[in-house]
Amino acid sequence: MKLHRIFAGLSLVAASVAVSPNFVLAITDQDVACSGGGTFSISLNEVMFGSSCSGSAVIPSGVTSIGHSAFLSSNITSVTIPASVTTIGNFAFYFTEHLVSVNFEAGSQLETIAPNAFEAAYALTSIDIPASVTSIGASAFRMTSSLISINFSSASQLTTLGNNVFEGASLLTTIDLPDTLTGIPANAFTDTLLSSINVPASVTSIGAFAFAYLTSFTEITFPSESSLTSIGDYAFTDTRLVDVSLPEGLTSIPTSAFQSVPTLTSIKIPSTVTSIGNNAFSDTPSLGSLLFPSGSMLTSIGNYAFLQSGLSSITLPASLTNIGAYAFHDLPNLSTIALLGDQPTVEDASAISYLTSIQKMIVRHSISSFGDLSSLPVWQSDGPQGDIPIVAGHTITFNANNAESGLAPQDAIAENGTNIILPGNFGELKLAGKQFIGWNTEPDGTGTSYEPDDIFTMPASDDTLYVRWGVRATPSVKPTISGTASVGSRLSANPGTWSGTPTPSLERQWYKCSTQITVARDSVPGTCAQISGAQGANLNLNSTHANKYIAIAVTGTSAGTDPTTWISRTSSKVTMRAEVTVKPTISGAARVGSTLTGNKGNWTGAPAPTFTYQWYACTSSSATPRSAIPNTCQRITGAGGTRLVISATYRNKYLAFAVIAKSGTTSATTWLSRTTAKIV
Repeated sequence: MKLHRIFAGLSLVAASVAVSPNFVLAITDQDVACSGGGTFSISLNEVMFGSSCSGSAVIPSGVTSIGHSAFLSSNITSVTIPASVTTIGNFAFYFTEHLVSVNFEAGSQLETIAPNAFEAAYALTSIDIPASVTSIGASAFRMTSSLISINFSSASQLTTLGNNVFEGASLLTTIDLPDTLTGIPANAFTDTLLSSINVPASVTSIGAFAFAYLTSFTEITFPSESSLTSIGDYAFTDTRLVDVSLPEGLTSIPTSAFQSVPTLTSIKIPSTVTSIGNNAFSDTPSLGSLLFPSGSMLTSIGNYAFLQSGLSSITLPASLTNIGAYAFHDLPNLSTIALLGDQPTVEDASAISYLTSIQKMIVRHSISSFGDLSSLPVWQSDGPQGDIPIVAGHTITFNANNAESGLAPQDAIAENGTNIILPGNFGELKLAGKQFIGWNTEPDGTGTSYEPDDIFTMPASDDTLYVRWGVRATPSVKPTISGTASVGSRLSANPGTWSGTPTPSLERQWYKCSTQITVARDSVPGTCAQISGAQGANLNLNSTHANKYIAIAVTGTSAGTDPTTWISRTSSKVTMRAEVTVKPTISGAARVGSTLTGNKGNWTGAPAPTFTYQWYACTSSSATPRSAIPNTCQRITGAGGTRLVISATYRNKYLAFAVIAKSGTTSATTWLSRTTAKIV
């Protein structure tokens, strides 16, 4: 081992030379052996030159960084990284194809995982990122083709991920990103098996191609307090998303963002979006619902934006001023286009074209930019369907009715007497203590009520529907049970007293629990299991309930609101009277001087039975055991054990063995064995 020391003072230096008290007394350079052969070097507290390392590497405490290419292409299988390390450098573990385990010591101070640090670590299956890490560089875990899990602490300080960071982690199916992260970079999850993701509220951007071409990717969710403002080109192209609700604050939907997503059925466009880019939703044959909230600021729709989508109808916001070429070209299901504002500028007649099912374009009766609506103007359009008739319609305004947050849907427009489908609460309207349950023609809910997806017939004039607020069901008196907790008895349930708007409906479910619930609670513990088929007001206890605690759960639901479940305190543990499954027997010779042995047989009961015994002398024989002591049998004084020595007193008698079993406080059960032969 090579060892070099630099001393604070050398004997050759004059004693008069001043030495700083903060001067480092020793900096160690050394080679450290790896378990399977080879070494790595340490210089100035940095690991380097570890390409010969094989097997396990334990980095000494005090090292502060793992240098550029430190273990590049080595045969290292595991590494232990001390808490003192703050940086893992570029390509530090690049192409360590046998690296299986990366262990960080407790109290790790690691801050940076540099670009390409673990790229092509093909055997790495899992890694726990220390909470202190703030940055993971570009391609840091690229091509980690065995990586199944990457775990972040709940106290994670991570803010930055580099481009292509997990690209090619082809077995990665899930990841929980920390709530300190500010962006999801370009190509972040290319060629993974990611199926879903919850985007933290702290994320402001999603980069180009971040989730592109993931045919396993079906779900993305954003919190209501999301900070997202931008999405990159092709971010979700060729995924399998189904229902997407983009957060308020997003300003544009860029080029090809959702292009070629064949499973996409519905998307909510935030009011803050001002532009939809070229090909943003082209080739989305299942897209049936495009949702705009009130106050939409959308001004432009790009070329080919909805080319060959599955839309059957669409209502475009009043703010729209420009529609690009082929934006609504070749939509085979589109029958109606509604415009809430003035006539937008279009590139040419291709903007809305080749719509084989189109019937009409509906505009507000009060809009003049389309000309004299009474003269039946047309919208010029390319394609076999010819020009599109323009008709006047009336609007329904959706009023948020004192909501404290969220947005109501944009106005609906239709001709008098035609039907529309009412929207739900996709704008996440909220009011403290209440829940959205539908719409009403009056703000106080006394008019006609409608639920989301109900059919509404457009009146002959503009009208307003108001949010209908419900109050979640709540019990003021919690559920209880009564009765004796013993097999063969009946327990009865009292559901308690409930309130809510509308009046709650109540459902019961009986449970058997392995532990006791001493106070009613608002969730069913994991120690309780449903009793199949037991949803009534009463429960007849049977042997399957023995040794369990019984409770009733009541679920109250005010229509349209979330259900509320409360479970009662449990009964005492269910007891069961002792029952015999194999009856008592006697063994031994039936003659004076012999010893008889009684066998109690097999019993069940709850709690487990305790036993007492008694021998009897009978004047008549019985070939079968009996559950009662006959008058022909007399108790033998002092014979309370399982053995009996036959005395001459019992000559010409028949002897029998009685077992008295008792489970807890239940009544005792007695069985008498068949008798012996006559004693000789």
